[in-house]
Amino acid sequence: MVGGSNPSGPAIIYERLGETLMGKIRRWWLNFVGFMRDTRAELKKVVWPGWGEVRTLTTIVVLTMVGIGAILWGTDGLLSLLVGLALRQ
Repeated sequence: MVGGSNPSGPAIIYERLGETLMGKIRRWWLNFVGFMRDTRAELKKVVWPGWGEVRTLTTIVVLTMVGIGAILWGTDGLLSLLVGLALRQ
């Protein structure tokens, strides 16, 4: 079309964009709902640990962290001492 304008042209473009956008939103929503249903179904299959097991494993993790922290602290102190002695000479 040369010269002039079509007033309904932009409306048609926006309407098509709106349909496409609404279709994408609807598809996203349906995918999300399906994902949530699948997630819920999988969580029902999980065998959850009892409180005793949780307490025991948490204690093991905390003690392991403290032990590794003590090893790193000791190694750092020893290396600092050795580097300090080496640099004084």
